[in-house]
Amino acid sequence: MSYYLPTLLISSVGLASEMARLIAALSSVVYLIASIVAAPLVERCGRRVMMMVSTAIQFFSFFMMTILLYYAQKPGFAGQHQVAQACIVWFFIYYIGFGLGMLGIPWLYPTEINSLPMRTKGAAVATATDWLTNFVVVEITPIGLQNLGWKFYIIFTVLNAAFMPILFVFPHVLPSLFV
Repeated sequence: MSYYLPTLLISSVGLASEMARLIAALSSVVYLIASIVAAPLVERCGRRVMMMVSTAIQFFSFFMMTILLYYAQKPGFAGQHQVAQACIVWFFIYYIGFGLGMLGIPWLYPTEINSLPMRTKGAAVATATDWLTNFVVVEITPIGLQNLGWKFYIIFTVLNAAFMPILFVFPHVLPSLFV
C-alpha cells in the first residue's frame, strides 16, 4: 500500500496528482502515529491479540475498499466519484491497523519465541521472508491493478481473512513465516 498509494489514489479513486501525494503524505503521518501508539500497547495487550486485531482491521479495510471500488468502477452507477473518495478513509484505517500490529510485532516476535542459539537464525528467516514478500507484492501490484482493477483487492482481503484463524491457532508460526 505505501509504495503505490499515490498511484492507487490517482488510478482507482480518480484524484489529481497533487491531492494524491498530499493524502499519501498525511497517511504516512497517521501510520507513524499508529506505530508509536503500538509500542506501549504490545506489553499491555499481548503480541497475539495485537496481531489478530491488526489483521482484522486490515481485512475489513480491504473488504470495504473492494466493495467501494467495485461501485466506483461500475458503469452507470450514479455516485461513482463519491464512492471512490470514500475509499480514502479505508486506506487510512488500513494504515492504522497495520501500524498497530503487523508492522513491528513480526520483527520482534521471532527473537522472543526462539531459543538463544536459534534467535539470530529466526530473525534472519523473518527478515528474509519480509523482504521476499515485499518484493513479490511490489512486483505484482502494478500488474494486478492494471489487469484486475478493483478485483485485485480481493486477493488481499482473502489473505487477511485467512491469516486471522492462523494467528489464533498458530501464533508462533505465522510471524516467522510472513513478517
